[in-house]
Amino acid sequence: MVKEKLEVPIYSYTLWLIKLSFKDYKLKKKLTSEKIGLRSKTIDLDEETCKEIDESIGAGEYNGAITCHRGSQRQIVVLFYPIDDEERVVEIYNHEKRHVEDDILNFLNINDSEAAAYLAGYLGRVFHRFKNKK
Repeated sequence: MVKEKLEVPIYSYTLWLIKLSFKDYKLKKKLTSEKIGLRSKTIDLDEETCKEIDESIGAGEYNGAITCHRGSQRQIVVLFYPIDDEERVVEIYNHEKRHVEDDILNFLNINDSEAAAYLAGYLGRVFHRFKNKK
């Protein structure tokens, strides 16, 4: 598992990126949202979301992700399930990046295309760097 906490400049948002691997799924101990740290003091996702994540992990879901926005805390968590090929990686990462962009801009009621473009560029760099972390 790879986990990274980032602060999104200007918007005062915390972004958590978490990547699970097939190796994480094969570990003998049961992987849960709690073990990932999604029910901690730092990241406190609601019980319903954690249950959904636990069910997805339990089913061995892969080639997907989930983005969880906690506007009141200005926090977004993106959890990537294992992905089995590079083209899907690009598609899934860009899909989730777009959710992050929309969540931040909508929550802050920003309708400026230039601000959206700067945020997209910044997040593109962040997601690309994270994608390559082992």
